[in-house]
Amino acid sequence: MGLLNVLIQWQETRHEKKMLKMKDEGLCPACHGKGYNLPISEFYISPDYFHCDACEGSGTYTDWEHSPYYN
Repeated sequence: MGLLNVLIQWQETRHEKKMLKMKDEGLCPACHGKGYNLPISEFYISPDYFHCDACEGSGTYTDWEHSPYYN
């Protein structure tokens, strides 16, 4: 269980670093400031899919922070 705890702690630390970096740069963590997300598969194409729901397409951290997707 010690190894599992180390891996979980590493993942949490990595996530916190990413959130701090995105906050400092003012970018949405969900889309990395682009305002859209790329499709996972070529079979899932929808006009609404590309729009980042987390930041409402703006790409800013403040819009992401005020959205329901904020952790």
